[in-house]
Amino acid sequence: MLSLIEDGETLEDVIDSKEFLETQVKKGKLSIQGLRKYSDQTICNIYKVLKRSSIKITESFIYGISGPYRKQLIIPYCNGIKASSLNYLFFNSPNLEVVDLSNCYQVNNRVVRCIISNCNKLKELNISGCKLVTDSAFKTELFSPVKSSLCNLKSLIIENCCQIIDLHNVIKHSVGLEVLNISSCRNITLGTLEDIVQCCVNLKELDISSCDGINDGSCEFNCSINNSIEKITISRSKLSSKILEKIVSSFTKLKFLDLKFNINMNDEVFKRITLNLKDLETLKLKNCANISDKSFYYLDKNLKKLQHLDISWCPLLTSTTIKYLALRYSEDDVCRLKTLKLSQSTNLGMNFNPHKCMFENSNRIKIPKLTLNDDETLDNHYSDDNSILQLVETNKSELFVLEEDIIDDKVLKLIQDLEIETKLVGGGLTPLSMCCIIKSNSDSLVDLELDGLKNVITSDLIHYIGTYCINLKNLSISIYELSDLLIDSFKEVCTNCRNIEKISLDISYIKSIKYQSLILECLIGDCCLLNLKELILISNSGLGFSGDCFDIISSGKFRPYKLVINNLQSVPRGYFVDNEIKLKSFFSNITELSFSVNDTIDDKELVFLLNNMNNISSLEIINFNGLSRDFPIFVWENYPKIKHLNINDKINKVFLERF
Repeated sequence: MLSLIEDGETLEDVIDSKEFLETQVKKGKLSIQGLRKYSDQTICNIYKVLKRSSIKITESFIYGISGPYRKQLIIPYCNGIKASSLNYLFFNSPNLEVVDLSNCYQVNNRVVRCIISNCNKLKELNISGCKLVTDSAFKTELFSPVKSSLCNLKSLIIENCCQIIDLHNVIKHSVGLEVLNISSCRNITLGTLEDIVQCCVNLKELDISSCDGINDGSCEFNCSINNSIEKITISRSKLSSKILEKIVSSFTKLKFLDLKFNINMNDEVFKRITLNLKDLETLKLKNCANISDKSFYYLDKNLKKLQHLDISWCPLLTSTTIKYLALRYSEDDVCRLKTLKLSQSTNLGMNFNPHKCMFENSNRIKIPKLTLNDDETLDNHYSDDNSILQLVETNKSELFVLEEDIIDDKVLKLIQDLEIETKLVGGGLTPLSMCCIIKSNSDSLVDLELDGLKNVITSDLIHYIGTYCINLKNLSISIYELSDLLIDSFKEVCTNCRNIEKISLDISYIKSIKYQSLILECLIGDCCLLNLKELILISNSGLGFSGDCFDIISSGKFRPYKLVINNLQSVPRGYFVDNEIKLKSFFSNITELSFSVNDTIDDKELVFLLNNMNNISSLEIINFNGLSRDFPIFVWENYPKIKHLNINDKINKVFLERF
């Protein structure tokens, strides 16, 4: 039986089969002999399937896969194994080049030292989530630095190793390090970041997200320009805008910049980005609440290689930003967008001008006082208020550029040049500007997120998405209109965008049962969404998602592995049991399920539904108030394939993970 594992085409079928589990597994423990002769990839696949099947990994398995021919070991979440067994493995596998022990909670300093001292060819080490590891794990005086694998290390991932404070030993000896992830290492300081940038001259990727110790409190960031780093992630950072500007100025060859959830990210930092990072391809600014339309005035034709842009959840952005983007991407000398995320930047459809308000307040409150002193004193006095004067003068000049009529004239001409047509009265300049963006980037757009944009999403925009975005793989959108025109436009999306793998559809604003059903029927045409893997549906809180809605989506030809439906209040008790035959095929492939809001469905019915899902690995049930207190325990004990369980209602507050 095990010889069949070498056939890559049948590997998982063989391992998952009942016959294999019956013959190769006894009492829930693996009992396979001769594992050493199998390839690294085969061992990796065996491990994945065993974890998915909740079969206990034993010391015998660890001993069995060790050996001098082993070059790659990927066993994340391998808990329940003694640290001494891991030491045995690494002592007997000196040629390992890739080691992944992420979230193996028993991994301690001795295990890490054993890896470093014995695996001299090690290139990649991942010990993220190993919270017992401290700085002393990397102290090279405990073993010969000449023979140490730190010299050959190319990638080190120590994410969420919260006891690590000082990386001096790693930095000193890992001169060839190219990838470093220290995210959520909350005790690492700004000084350590300086050392990393200056000493790791070959570093290409750096992640310092959620590093609370990297802030302005300890020291100033002073670093020479680094031309090697191409990717940096600084999400959820406490760094000031001043330090962010210095970092952007230092890493001039960046291709990827992630600044999500940075409250100090502002227009001035954005301006610095546009001036310094000529090679930037990906920019993530989700939930950066202090960037405004001014940033996209700075963008203009700069960052010509920018292809991935995330400005979702940015409340200061208005319709002016969409118009700037429409004008920018109409130019021939800029790269086309592959990713555009604008979700929940709810003012993008609005026309208010925050710059004008800011200028008026500054001008009214901060007027510099003039005195009859000599010139030197007068100059000194002006220098004290220099920043205020610069703010006023800057706003004056930029308000002229930001005047709506000037931008609107350019956009109107662009709409004519691109032959953008509307079926609506007036059409709306903001939605038509968005249509310009869609048409200009039609061949390249793969990832498009537009949910929550009430004054942007119209039937015109949906029509242009369905007509031009044939390569789209991910679409997130809200629907607001109640019209046959919109239904026809959305049907075009579901029919023509045949490569869509994930769709998030917010119909919470639709209060009509008729139009809710018509929208859902668009999903199930003969050739619609055949490649769909993830389906997320958000229904109206008053209307709910009913049994009839389930009848519609289950009749489609797609078979997603992930299903999320918010608000099932209208699904009656007994629906899943009464419609087993109809729903069985639809639910059979689902591995991730999330339902929310229902007062009638009980334990028995959800258990009945779970029995029709062969490989369920993640279950989330929120605000199902008909469930008993015993339901979470029953599910956890009887469905071992479930790795993530979240049950949250009036009685139960349960979140469990199985590693």
